[in-house]
Amino acid sequence: MSEVVNPYIAGNPVTGTEMFFGRNDVFEFIQKALTGQHRDNAIVLYGQRRTGKTSVMYQMSRHLDARYLCIFIDMSGLAMEGLGGLLWEMANYIQRTLKRDHQIDLPRLSRSDFTADPRSEFENDFLGRVWSAIGDRHILLMLDEAIRLQEQIQAGKLEHEVFEYLRHLMQAYDRLNFMFSLGSGLEEMEKEYAFLFSVGLYKKISFLERDAATALITQPVIDYYQVAPAAIERILQVTSGHAYYTQLLCHSLFNRWQQQRQPQVQVADVNAILDEAVERGLAVLKHVWEESGPSEKAILAGMVAAMGDHNRPVTVKEVNDAWAKLGVALPAGETARAIRSLIARDVIAGRDTYAFTVDLQRLWTYRYERLEWVKEEIAGALQEWQRSAAADAAGLAAAQRARPAPRLAQRVPWLALLALVLVLAGGFGVYWFAIRTSTGQNLAAGSGDTSVIPSGDAAHINALAAVGDNVWAGTDGGLIRWSADGSARAFRITDLGDFPNNEANALAAAPDGTLWIGSGGVAHIRPVGDQVQVLGYYNKDDGLGTGAIRALLVDHDGSIWAGGPQDVRPPLAHFEGRPGPDGNAWRTDQAPTEEAIPGQKLNIQSLLRSRDGSLWVGLREGMILRWDGKTWKRFGTAEGLRVGDSIDDRIRTLLQDRNGTIWAAASHQGLLRLDAEQGRWQRVAVQGDAPIPGIAEFADGSLWASGDHLVARSTDGGKTWAQVGTGEGLGANIGSVVQDGAGRVWAGAYDGGISVLDGQAWHSLQP
Repeated sequence: MSEVVNPYIAGNPVTGTEMFFGRNDVFEFIQKALTGQHRDNAIVLYGQRRTGKTSVMYQMSRHLDARYLCIFIDMSGLAMEGLGGLLWEMANYIQRTLKRDHQIDLPRLSRSDFTADPRSEFENDFLGRVWSAIGDRHILLMLDEAIRLQEQIQAGKLEHEVFEYLRHLMQAYDRLNFMFSLGSGLEEMEKEYAFLFSVGLYKKISFLERDAATALITQPVIDYYQVAPAAIERILQVTSGHAYYTQLLCHSLFNRWQQQRQPQVQVADVNAILDEAVERGLAVLKHVWEESGPSEKAILAGMVAAMGDHNRPVTVKEVNDAWAKLGVALPAGETARAIRSLIARDVIAGRDTYAFTVDLQRLWTYRYERLEWVKEEIAGALQEWQRSAAADAAGLAAAQRARPAPRLAQRVPWLALLALVLVLAGGFGVYWFAIRTSTGQNLAAGSGDTSVIPSGDAAHINALAAVGDNVWAGTDGGLIRWSADGSARAFRITDLGDFPNNEANALAAAPDGTLWIGSGGVAHIRPVGDQVQVLGYYNKDDGLGTGAIRALLVDHDGSIWAGGPQDVRPPLAHFEGRPGPDGNAWRTDQAPTEEAIPGQKLNIQSLLRSRDGSLWVGLREGMILRWDGKTWKRFGTAEGLRVGDSIDDRIRTLLQDRNGTIWAAASHQGLLRLDAEQGRWQRVAVQGDAPIPGIAEFADGSLWASGDHLVARSTDGGKTWAQVGTGEGLGANIGSVVQDGAGRVWAGAYDGGISVLDGQAWHSLQP
């Protein structure tokens, strides 16, 4: 028998009719809801990732009457650089689709016209030509991945006013209709984003009905083999009729049939390809996890631990009991919120007991997010929950003291239970966890023999980062992980990617427990026991603007920033998790240019994203730049900096404290604080004229500054400083001070290695 092409579509939207099944309820809703008595309504399709929203849009023209001319626009493929750019791209989509699908030829568009006056060009000129060409028909704009609007606004590429303007178009033109597709997290919309869609009618795109899912399983292969009734039930049990996962399983089943050519597929065949399906669906399954907050991850991992080998309904008590074995108590409020969110997202279902809607998600969670690993991943949230519980306990105790004491028999059980919960919550260690990415296992072994890093290079520490109870040091000779017991494990940088050498110049710890490393490129790793998993490696071929990374920043919105010395391209790049239109994962479109900063050499040493969205860049030459979303401002000598006064003017560290004050550790310029009202930097004396290359803020709000054989602490917002510990165990030129998850304080020196604070004394540790 000749080779047969697999009919199932595992990943891409269904554009034709042959592989599209069901959704009659959706089309009936749209047919009724789109047309209003006086004017048409906007339609908003929402639901979990890959449930078929895009496929529904592709089928729309086949289910509406001829007066609706459907224009599908993939927002993820648009640059959306300003309102003019967005309207220009939308107009191009409309023009091309009208010509391709309806043989309506419009005059050629002029980009310059949209740049000069985008609103007038789009409404008065372009739409005017459209109305003349289509007669009394309507344009239905179907904007897929509409979340991109909000993303581009957050990235500073699109004006906030775009929401108001799109709403204006929706209300001003009765023959210009809109349909949007969104994700499931409607409750997390930004205010302006929700305002745009408040005029729409919503339809959730969820799982296929049983008959449609059964047809999808059986009809495409009816000429080749049959699917046994029990096998159909097993597929539905695993996928719940989720369109993507059903296609995914059937795709793997067809591949298996091509090898065996059996006349009927059995349950054993379905079970045999489940592991393969989990691997092939890794990106989507992992996305569900990454969209989840700490409490949601705790619920999912707890459910898996409580379920055992089957996707059976479990109670909240069973989930709590699973976590209690690791000494973790989940707050009731967090649990309730997490369950509501997971149900709204179609990840779990139930009322008093809960199960996974898609069993593949349970299988993936079981394999890659074990309870012990998740405990480490959400360690920050667990600590915050502990602090809240302790504060509540203190408040309860104070209230009890303020009231007449009840009988001992009534009081002791509650206090004993509360004490037990607090002890269990705080009395267990933290575990490392592992995960596989879509690239599969890619582990680099850490050596207990730290001599793999030359002793001189190991003593030259460029950066520190705390991940849980461990501290990572970037040195001239590689990466060293220091454990709570003082033991060290070394990693060669060249084992983590195609780096030209082993220098680790910059480190940045992410909230998800991963670590970013800057060297002759950027590596992204996840600790896995005594190994690390390489999640990604990037160099100039991936869009980085410089070949020597000196500064890394994990932004509060999840973006990663990397900077270094001036190269052919701008030396500042940001990574947003997916390739842009040019295929590059890193982008330099927000970097300062010679036109923006005339005559300024750009040698980036430090980065900061302040809470107002401004991006701050510290330069080797002693200057500081600020991008406010529109223009670059340069702070130099006129703004209080001593540019060029010293052999080392580097702006080594930038920080915004919890009070909003911007700080700069400026090497021989000392510690600087920005007077926001005057726009000037003021020097703050830490210890006379001591150089200050490091500044940090700890969990209790205290500020820590570091210098030559010096670590100092301020508890009053930087007004006064006191040296911490005796200096015998401190090295020279301490550039980094960090606090690990257990509260220990570590200092890294470029000459002298790493030291840890033990009580009031510093102890030098040797790798």
